[in-house]
Amino acid sequence: MSNPTPRQMQYLLMKAHGLADKQVARRSRVTEQAVKNQLLILRRHIGARTTAHAVYLLWPVLEAMLESERWYNESNNSNTILVENADTRLLS
Repeated sequence: MSNPTPRQMQYLLMKAHGLADKQVARRSRVTEQAVKNQLLILRRHIGARTTAHAVYLLWPVLEAMLESERWYNESNNSNTILVENADTRLLS
């Protein structure tokens, strides 16, 4: 089993925040089908039945990505967040 790619993890993180495939595609400047394909490949690699199951299985990694992004933004005095209008309830 290979590790998920950074792109797959980025898509999954956006999905964890409740974005639809079309929204993920638009923000990533790729087609909706490309997002669906990458998420399918990711789910197969980790044995997840659904995208929600993949989020559950990879939550510790996704949470670390969020923390890393938050630290980076704070250290650079940036107000940019990885996913705009994110539901902060997912972070608690």
